[in-house]
Amino acid sequence: MTEYHFLAGPGTYDKYSLEESEPMQLAMHHLLQNFQRKLQIEELLSVTHMSYASFYAAFKKAFMMPFKDYLLNVRIGYACKLLTEGNMHISEIAYESGFENISNFNRQFKKIKNRTPGQFQKQYRSDAK
Repeated sequence: MTEYHFLAGPGTYDKYSLEESEPMQLAMHHLLQNFQRKLQIEELLSVTHMSYASFYAAFKKAFMMPFKDYLLNVRIGYACKLLTEGNMHISEIAYESGFENISNFNRQFKKIKNRTPGQFQKQYRSDAK
């Protein structure tokens, strides 16, 4: 039996039913518009008009994971998209996805995808044939 994994991260599929939570809609929008740069939690607190504690609790409830994990998954999902397009070097993809250095990108990618970015790209290309 073949095992399948989503190529995209949480920023590219179902937005979880955020209709009732305007602050979390604002947080999601800001995060997706700015994930490629260093994103400070203070920005999201300002956008949502929430305290640190209430933001973290509401975010975790809405997205079923802490803010840092969600941001990491969005960045890795975007990196997967770029890796499947195949027209950028892996180090360029790391920086374009919001990572400040290649070693952190490789480590986080492997932690989430259970393979290196190069292995992921190679597997995608062989599966696409």
